[in-house]
Amino acid sequence: MRWIGLALVAMLGPLPACAQEIRGWAPAGFTAPFDDETAQVPTREELMAAWPKSAAARKLEGDALARCKVDLTGALSDCQVVVERPARAGFGDALLSLASHYRLAPAAESGRPADASVLIDASWPVPDTRPAWRVEPKAGDFATTASPRFWRSGQPGVVVMNCLLGLQGTLYDCKVVFQSPEGMGLGQMTLRFAPYLLYKPALLDGKPVRIGVSLPFRWGTQRWRW
Repeated sequence: MRWIGLALVAMLGPLPACAQEIRGWAPAGFTAPFDDETAQVPTREELMAAWPKSAAARKLEGDALARCKVDLTGALSDCQVVVERPARAGFGDALLSLASHYRLAPAAESGRPADASVLIDASWPVPDTRPAWRVEPKAGDFATTASPRFWRSGQPGVVVMNCLLGLQGTLYDCKVVFQSPEGMGLGQMTLRFAPYLLYKPALLDGKPVRIGVSLPFRWGTQRWRW
């Protein structure tokens, strides 16, 4: 998965928090917190072969996200579907069938803990043209008022927001699928930005298609000096 780095340094209010990065879209991959250790993801051909037959026959769009355990070699196991759109259309099973095609780098190269879990996602069909920014985020767009508890902690946080990107390029049906640390309001901080992320839609055969997107936000606090 690729990332679009954003220098987001503006501060709002007395308890500021700033998101530092937002990931670029890919039809399949890992999401935070271990996406930067990606070694292998399904190819376009593998993804299209896994498109549920009944859905493919109807040209039905869909996506899925799963949480898996990852061993020290980077292989996945015990994957459980967390998000499936539309429900009961086979997209969750399609993602699980591809689990062996996702792999992280060996933990010895990164210090990843032995009991780590990861999030993987995929979206069908694979578009010819990926979504692009309609309004590209700029410095300060992801600055917000932090919860007092998060600001006092002085520690960084990570949130993954999973959404549908519609035919007009707007996000909807957004939900938080990962946040660390929990209980500090990071999920709600992140969800408030969904309406402001505007894209040109993904295209297949020249026509817009709906896709699933997972957007990791890495949050940090900034303290005043008196």
